[in-house]
Amino acid sequence: LMHFYHNFQLQNSNSDLQEIRKLWNKWDPIGVLPDKNDCLDEYDSYLEATLLLLNEDASINEIEDYLLFVTQNFMGFDNDRTKRCKPFEFALELQAWFADRKLKKN
Repeated sequence: LMHFYHNFQLQNSNSDLQEIRKLWNKWDPIGVLPDKNDCLDEYDSYLEATLLLLNEDASINEIEDYLLFVTQNFMGFDNDRTKRCKPFEFALELQAWFADRKLKKN
């Protein structure tokens, strides 16, 4: 399932991907980005899958599971480091952004 998410290419508006990129860069689990730099592409390989989950109305737990999968399997974090970057809180933030975006589009 996660292999599918990681390789899935979805047609999204560029603005959606830019917004998701800003959120990922703000979260910055690896800790590589300088303050307020939302144009770097460090996390771009996760943007499409993140938006796909949101588009499919994934539950907060499903979004968190994806973030856990990414941080542990692609970034190599152990459990402690994963907990410290607070994936559940980031999942909430993603869901809130998506809900707000849907309201603005209607």
